[in-house]
Amino acid sequence: MSKRSATVGPGDVPTRVATTPVAPFPSSSTNSPGTPATRASIIEGLINEKYMLREGRELIPTAKAFQLMTLLRGLGVEELTKPELTGDWEYKLAQMERGKLSRDKFMHEIADMTKRIVMKAKEYDRDTVP
Repeated sequence: MSKRSATVGPGDVPTRVATTPVAPFPSSSTNSPGTPATRASIIEGLINEKYMLREGRELIPTAKAFQLMTLLRGLGVEELTKPELTGDWEYKLAQMERGKLSRDKFMHEIADMTKRIVMKAKEYDRDTVP
């Protein structure tokens, strides 16, 4: 099975993407895409919502996935497309468990990010979706 790496544009057709197991990240990493259980849960959610299809060991992004990525990039909210977001949240949740980060501070950060995203969506003034 050959592995491909390609840049995908808005008019591109989804292709097969061979997957390989991801090595676990240390729990202190702020760049990890979360724990193995979190990654598995995310993948299952993407499959259930029809953003990906699974054929054997391959995950195939659907047109719906490409449309969402195009929309998020066009709106300028690329932080939602980055796997590091999940890793950062997992890290901060662990910090909360250790008493090194307050729940209020964590929730304030999420509320601020949500406000930024909603503001960008409301300010979008073009006639077409990006």
